[in-house]
Amino acid sequence: MTTSLLEHPVILEEISEGVVITDKFFNIHYANKYAQFVLGIPENYKNKIYLYQNLSRSTYEFLKSLKFEDSNQKIQRLGILEFRSEKKITLLDVSINTIEKDRNILFFKNVTDILGLMDSIVTQENQFTHLFHAIPDMLLLINGSKTILMANKSVYNILGWIPSKTIGNSFENFIHSEDKKLFQDLYQESLLNNKIQVGLIRVQNRAGGYSIIEFYVYSDRSDDSDRVYYLGRDVTEKNQYENLLLEKISKDDLTKLSSKKYLYDSIENLIQELNFGRISAFYIFYIDIDRFKDINDSLGYSAGDSVIKLIASRLTRISAIYSKTFIARIGGDKFAIVISCESFSIDPIEICELIQSYFSEILNIQGHQLLLTCSIGVSTGDRSYKDSEKILRHADIALHEAKKKGRGKYCIFEARMQERKYNSFQMESWLREAIDNSNFTLQLQPIVSMQDNIISHAEALCRWNHYTHGNIPPIEFIQLAEETGQIHNIGNWILINACKLLEGWNRNNRTIVPIAINLSPLQFENPNLPKLFSIYLEKHKLRPENIHIELTESLIMSNTQHSIKVLTELKEMGLTIYLDDFGTGYSSLNYLIHFPIDIIKIDKSFIDNILLSNNGFSVVKAIIKMAESLSIKVVAEGVEKREQYEMLKEIGCNYAQGYFISKPLPSDDFNLIKLNEELVNKGLIYTG
Repeated sequence: MTTSLLEHPVILEEISEGVVITDKFFNIHYANKYAQFVLGIPENYKNKIYLYQNLSRSTYEFLKSLKFEDSNQKIQRLGILEFRSEKKITLLDVSINTIEKDRNILFFKNVTDILGLMDSIVTQENQFTHLFHAIPDMLLLINGSKTILMANKSVYNILGWIPSKTIGNSFENFIHSEDKKLFQDLYQESLLNNKIQVGLIRVQNRAGGYSIIEFYVYSDRSDDSDRVYYLGRDVTEKNQYENLLLEKISKDDLTKLSSKKYLYDSIENLIQELNFGRISAFYIFYIDIDRFKDINDSLGYSAGDSVIKLIASRLTRISAIYSKTFIARIGGDKFAIVISCESFSIDPIEICELIQSYFSEILNIQGHQLLLTCSIGVSTGDRSYKDSEKILRHADIALHEAKKKGRGKYCIFEARMQERKYNSFQMESWLREAIDNSNFTLQLQPIVSMQDNIISHAEALCRWNHYTHGNIPPIEFIQLAEETGQIHNIGNWILINACKLLEGWNRNNRTIVPIAINLSPLQFENPNLPKLFSIYLEKHKLRPENIHIELTESLIMSNTQHSIKVLTELKEMGLTIYLDDFGTGYSSLNYLIHFPIDIIKIDKSFIDNILLSNNGFSVVKAIIKMAESLSIKVVAEGVEKREQYEMLKEIGCNYAQGYFISKPLPSDDFNLIKLNEELVNKGLIYTG
């Protein structure tokens, strides 16, 4: 429960549970309102680290007294601890997350009243009945045979049980079969440790369904007594809300298949299961609908969406044949099917032919009969794979090989295909030559401020036009540059040319448009990165606010300690920091707590969905409102339609970027006046 809420900082400020993030020296990086109130942390620490020297003695001593072990466990429960302030003693139910290096996430609840109530129930017999039934949460007394000895009136409000008819029944009979072991463990631990135990248990209600109850389990402390109290509150709605948020992220809105993000996670899990010997193999089938663009162009996007949904429905048939199956929509007209085997292997050719048979059935779309084909690339998972990206890349290479053969073909990945596709040695030689001779071009893609109605800044993009092979896609040469270490030179080339461009605009008295520069992981690992930026800013006499930096979630999370240090230095220099592809990572919201982010860029996949479903629109709107509450600006990437632009502007998006506004332009053609005039003609902005 707490891990999920940590990903939603807006929610954290309102819950009645304390959340504190500290480093190993107990400097406070974040504390929500409840934690500030209970521990006496001032509110004015926001947007900066609150040093331990400034904490009250009681608060610092409490944090310092926490006993826990650094481990890979997500949560360690420390039990009921005393927080002694100058005026009173507060009992806190404390848990701690130590999964991040040098970072502790502390969770606590004030259980002073609960313990006081429990003691009152046990020691004040004359008030027992009144207190027992006055508690708004359900309270049961259970003995060693799990028989209900007492039940308060709240069991009726929460579960619909009549208290008098509940007494004498076995409580275990009402517990969901999957939660019976947890129920037993909570009972035994409360007797052995004489401490309050906490757990979520599904309990049958009068309607025949199950309610999710958060129980505090506590023995009555009598000698040789086997009686245990269960104090519970209904958290079913909260659990459903969290599951709904998770579903919105994990499901493709159009097809309801799993998302690309969950595909990657699923394959990572299969790699682990393969290494542990739980499965013998798994196969990935990368599927692309042949000539799907023709459907969109001739029949329209609505017909295209109908085709995608029908194909998705047909692909799910394979789950009835192979039980260990995972199906996802990668995006556009691409799908992936993952099949794993526990103790046997399957014939991938047989499955390819089965998939293609699903396409051989005629589709009736808006009065048109369509007969489609698909291309399939296959890769086989074995222990040589260490991550999901590589095996998916191999499936994609096999897909391209299948397409070369014509429509309706399939191909199984072989190592020679990668050699043939990339010709890595030759490509590396070409890339080195291009770097030495500066055979790259700098392009800029405008970004519009929706509130100010002007082009506010631009993203710098590197393009490579080889003298014999023409335009080489960035996805190919950037990846090769990363692998060979040449990305440093390309990154420096982009930075130098962006600085020269800004310097030229300044020298010629042209309006300065800030330029955003993407940093690669290898560039970001350079400990001298802030110094490098400082040198270029001084050399070209540039104001730091005219240089923006874009980073991805995976980049900054690969080494959080390094990321915080470098980003803090860059931020203090006056540079603007973007978090790119926001929403594609599982814990995106959590990064906004840890790092000094100025602007987030909503991934194009989310923007694509705002016109397709209410859920797609709601997710984007929620991200924008959340960012607004944190004083973070938002850029919508991949805006390709007027309807998207107008909808984003209506819900308060700050900036928009995409082909509807402008394709990337050679830096020499980036004429601000001309661009603004073109956008005026589109009815988007005014020059002012």
